[in-house]
Amino acid sequence: MIKIFENFLSEEYANEIYDLHTDLEFPWFYCPHTDRKTVLDKVKNEDLKSKVISNYQFQHIYYEEQINSDYFSNILPIVENKDFLKIDKLTRVKANFNTIISNYNKDNIQIPHTDLNERYKSVSNLIYSLLYYVNDSDGDTIFYDEKENEIYRTTPKKGKAVLFNSTILHCACNPIKNNKRIVINFVYKAKEII
Repeated sequence: MIKIFENFLSEEYANEIYDLHTDLEFPWFYCPHTDRKTVLDKVKNEDLKSKVISNYQFQHIYYEEQINSDYFSNILPIVENKDFLKIDKLTRVKANFNTIISNYNKDNIQIPHTDLNERYKSVSNLIYSLLYYVNDSDGDTIFYDEKENEIYRTTPKKGKAVLFNSTILHCACNPIKNNKRIVINFVYKAKEII
């Protein structure tokens, strides 16, 4: 299940979220990789693996089983009062900031991965990810089936959100035209299957 919401937030709130994440005072933290190499080792499709360029990104972890950011209350309204999400418990919320990197082209991808934490494996059918795009950018999000074949891709657009089960293999692409790609990833346990 992959659901797209083109205008997930009001234009006014989408602008507030954009301004927050592009403010010079906002604390981004350097991470030398988009995911651990051990995650790439799980990918069996050699053609898919050959497209991966492991690279850095900037992150801001809002929530990891507890609030980790003074800015958490600024972004919580993104998912509050959205009954259709059926949120029971947040497990992780983080923002990723990707930039243009050298030797990266339109065929390259970041490391394919799932958002499922092993701790929630027994209830994997209730664990969902909501990607919220902070800005317009190239750098698609690509989704794969169980055989690691591409099944869907979507381009970042400010205000757009994508909801999917956290067991679905997916990856991001770095931008090659825009200087930044910012996404907020909410991972949560739902009250029931969506």
